[in-house]
Amino acid sequence: MSEIPALVDEQLARFGDRLLPRRTDRAYTLSYANRRRTEIARALISKPKLLLLDEPTAGMNQSETAEVLDQLLALKAAGQTIVLVEHKVDLVLALSDRVLVMDNGRLIAGGEPLAVRNDPAVIEAYLGRRRVQARERSRAQEDESAETTKRPLLEVSNVDVYYGPVHALQDVSISVGEGEIVSLLGGNASGKSTTMKTILGLVQPRHGQVAFDGRDLKSVDTSLRVRSGIATVPEARRIFPEMTVQENLLTGAYTRSDRAGVRTDLEAILDHFPRLAERRDQAAGTMSGGEQQMLAFGRALMSKPRLICMDEPTMGLAPLLVEQVLEEIARLRAELGIAVLMVEQQAELALSIADRGYVLANGRIVLEGSAETLLNDTAVQEAYLGRNGRGSAAQGSEADEPQTAATESEEAQD
Repeated sequence: MSEIPALVDEQLARFGDRLLPRRTDRAYTLSYANRRRTEIARALISKPKLLLLDEPTAGMNQSETAEVLDQLLALKAAGQTIVLVEHKVDLVLALSDRVLVMDNGRLIAGGEPLAVRNDPAVIEAYLGRRRVQARERSRAQEDESAETTKRPLLEVSNVDVYYGPVHALQDVSISVGEGEIVSLLGGNASGKSTTMKTILGLVQPRHGQVAFDGRDLKSVDTSLRVRSGIATVPEARRIFPEMTVQENLLTGAYTRSDRAGVRTDLEAILDHFPRLAERRDQAAGTMSGGEQQMLAFGRALMSKPRLICMDEPTMGLAPLLVEQVLEEIARLRAELGIAVLMVEQQAELALSIADRGYVLANGRIVLEGSAETLLNDTAVQEAYLGRNGRGSAAQGSEADEPQTAATESEEAQD
């Protein structure tokens, strides 16, 4: 027991300025990336012979992923044995001596990383059919948006939010038009989640205004905001794992009293998501990550929203599932006319389906524009896509080079 304080100091020092200044902070106050660092440090304190890491960089941007990679390479050089479950290509290639790939519960490939990367079965499992290139999509969307101006549905105007003395949001203004997909981009602790909480009424701004369909929401609580047409798909899905699929869907209708309408909408959503219909009586926690994400979408739809706020909907999913989720978001807009505000770290993914985007840094909007403008902005490219404009350490990197994009490690099925 006497050596534990020294071990704690050693692990905090491993993560340097990320954790040392926060050693006495409550864990729940840490950013997502720092929580992951804390989990790794906690595991290392036991001096394990085998370290099991389940997606240690999930939710981290490119620079944060590179930082964790350096730390894992140092552990490897010191003789630490590691089993890594991960979707990010470059991390797998740089760290692994051997790679195993699973799909739907079976092993489909194994061997040296470079050989596995080029395996046709791996390419098919992870990528499925090719995605249309992000720039082509955004150009078409820009052409369309030039012809029609979307009427503002959500307007966040000059909002300031404080947590005690901390100025979390500073003069933030964003808007989402009817039937529009807007991406809110930024790294950890940039203010994305606080913006989402402000829109939902979970945090009250000190200055500024949040309006929905022309109505000031200052005195409107969260449940009434849901009734007015705002729904949310939270980070990490947050489904109820022990409840059935159908029970989870029905929780999305908690603000509604029209029982006949709820039953009709339940069946319509099950028709919209056939995999959920197949599993309607199955415990939600037993489904794959992609299926749980569809369940979170369906639950949000049960409130009959006009706007869905999505917090990192692609987090922790394999590229094939990322593609399916992005296509589903686009389909919600195309078929149902629902507007979407998508909070995301991976800029290329979000902008591949968005009409417009905003970039948050340190609580301020630092960039905004059409999807194509942001994709071609060097400031965004260097922060999110790498210096060559490609997501080298990001989930779901460009599908035009499958040899690179298909080198994930463990489970294509999530």
